[in-house]
Amino acid sequence: MLIGDLSDERIPHLCEIEWRGSAVDVISSAGLVAAGLAEGYPVGVDKAATQAKGAGWHKEGREAVVARSMSLARLGIVDWSGDHAGWGELAIFVDNAKVKPVLRRRREDLEWLIAVPEA
Repeated sequence: MLIGDLSDERIPHLCEIEWRGSAVDVISSAGLVAAGLAEGYPVGVDKAATQAKGAGWHKEGREAVVARSMSLARLGIVDWSGDHAGWGELAIFVDNAKVKPVLRRRREDLEWLIAVPEA
């Protein structure tokens, strides 16, 4: 299926938010050890296991989790070095967040989905 085959209500939007808070670290080696995850995470880690960890952190009252992107890992991108902004994902437990996320911009165009080759 191609993105153009999706009905209008199924086309993904990019929501840019502003938020400050504390997140469980599931990107660094030390964070993975503390979370009880293998160094290769997310590759080779069962989805149900990560969902259970997320549910536990939510129950503990944690505000968010910053993790390595499984979507990128599926594409073969597994270099987890440097600035995590390019390969990390943030999940905010809104009910637990001391500061609620603020929507800054919603992009309904598909330009944000177009891959830009690195220079």
